[in-house]
Amino acid sequence: MIIKHNITALNTQRQLNYAVNKQSKSMMKLSSGLRINSASDDAAGLAISEKMRAQIKGLTQASRNIQDSISLIQTGEGGLQEIHSLLQRGRELMVQAANDTNAESDLEAIQSEVSQLLEEIDHIAATTEFNGISLLGGQVVVPPPAPGSFGGWPGAPTQTVQSKELDPNLSLKEKIATVMRWSMLEQSENRIQEFYGLGNDPNQEKINMNVSFVNEPGQSYLAYVSYYVNNSTQQGYNLSLVVNEAYFNEIGWPDGGSYPMYLDRTIAHELTHAMMATSMRFGEMPKWFKEGTAEFIEGGDERLLADLSYHGVNGIINAFGNGTDSSWKGKSLDYSAGYLATRYLHEQLKLDGNGGIKSFMQALSGPSQPSMDIAIANASNGKYANMQAFYTDFKTNGGAYLQQLIDDGKLSNHDVGAIGGEDADNGELLNARDVIKDVYNPLDQPLDRFNLIWPSGMEIVSGEYTANSAFTTLNQMPIFRTIVFQTGANAGQTVELDLISADITTLGLRGLSATTDANSGISAFDRAIQSVSSHRSYFGAMQNRLEHAFELNENYNEQITSAESRIRDVDVAKEYMEMTKQQILLQASQTILTHAHQQPEGILQLLR
Repeated sequence: MIIKHNITALNTQRQLNYAVNKQSKSMMKLSSGLRINSASDDAAGLAISEKMRAQIKGLTQASRNIQDSISLIQTGEGGLQEIHSLLQRGRELMVQAANDTNAESDLEAIQSEVSQLLEEIDHIAATTEFNGISLLGGQVVVPPPAPGSFGGWPGAPTQTVQSKELDPNLSLKEKIATVMRWSMLEQSENRIQEFYGLGNDPNQEKINMNVSFVNEPGQSYLAYVSYYVNNSTQQGYNLSLVVNEAYFNEIGWPDGGSYPMYLDRTIAHELTHAMMATSMRFGEMPKWFKEGTAEFIEGGDERLLADLSYHGVNGIINAFGNGTDSSWKGKSLDYSAGYLATRYLHEQLKLDGNGGIKSFMQALSGPSQPSMDIAIANASNGKYANMQAFYTDFKTNGGAYLQQLIDDGKLSNHDVGAIGGEDADNGELLNARDVIKDVYNPLDQPLDRFNLIWPSGMEIVSGEYTANSAFTTLNQMPIFRTIVFQTGANAGQTVELDLISADITTLGLRGLSATTDANSGISAFDRAIQSVSSHRSYFGAMQNRLEHAFELNENYNEQITSAESRIRDVDVAKEYMEMTKQQILLQASQTILTHAHQQPEGILQLLR
């Protein structure tokens, strides 16, 4: 027996301290309601819990974001609803004015009300806001065109053109097909052959291409080319040119459609896709190049200038992204960026003494069908080792190039910026009407590259096409701004909403006269009603989408909160049992410690 160290007491003291610590932790958990109060309680569990908490807080805020977004959409839709009512009344007045039973004073009274209605439409468009954000009043601001020119957007230019009458007994699709065969297809191919060098080989076998017509007013395209992709050659086959007749109610030769997106320009855009798809490794090419080259054939200054007004130079360059399809969102801004990049590439290739982008196209469509990296190295005489070198150059210097175009007035003048024109190549002036030549040459098979298969009896051809489609988008009411709603807890979980301008200029109602041409007023109001209806439907669909997103967020929030609770929250009954156990052990330890302290006293009996 020893007295210098009371080992029994030390052991008992250690057990006592352990019981005190365990009881203290149990009391802390019970008082806080948490199983994990510090990282030492459960290191791995704490990390998982904190990640879940970030998700929960993000989802909670995202749900509030969605509710705010829905309120914004409802505000915009409310403004369009009032505009709708005014348009209906305006059309009613124009129908009244078209009746010859009206005296001159009656027409003046009608015109007075129409003028007030139009003024109120402009007022609603300008004042419909949400938290300071204009929802309907975005104006595409462009400098006025020079005297005698035909520029400016929106607003149709005044120009006298040769016109040919169409048989009024023809159906709409038959009228479209007629003007396409009179000149649009042939002259579009001529431009592509001249400036891109595609489809010039007389020994090249013609390729079949179906032409079909659909009537889809709810869609946003004028026309598109669909195709399958050969996995080996990456070329397109089984091509179809699909025209949406819903947007071509104003058919006429030579241009068709309405300013600035005339039908002949759309045909040129889509035919560029078709000729490139059958001449090179089209399936491998990024969308900015596919769409940029198609825009460059028809000219893209109107779109680029409109996007500049609301996104600025940096916005255009940033939209280009990294040059791959991961940056492509299919918005007007992306088309503008692709057009600008194509035009910049054309300028850089001309500096090397080559034929601009035509040399690149010929390299791509050569006998060996090279990749874009090899073709650009050849076309630029080694200036660009590969496409990445061009991307770097454009991201670095494209902004300065665009600013120079602005400073030189080459975006706001009457030339549309198409290849071969005054602005792009010091050639002839090419405005929206003249970019596709108006040469009357009716042919059933007007193309060198394609054998067109027209619908039997001009009936609509049904069929399923691949998702590999190149679109030309028409915005009935120009988009002046795209806003982004953060609808999820993580980066990139967003929904985009296109805001439109609903003033009378955009709606095509400025200058209407009930006293001189009421029938034109009826047609103008019809188009405006259709445009507003289309965007109200779009707003409604977006609201429904956001409401579903809100419900999904709430469900996610509930499930993740439940999971986080199982990790972080304390089981009160279980922890109370633990605390009671430690309390009993504590009391037992205290009792034993008393006895342990008394044990050395027995040694004194040996010393007596």
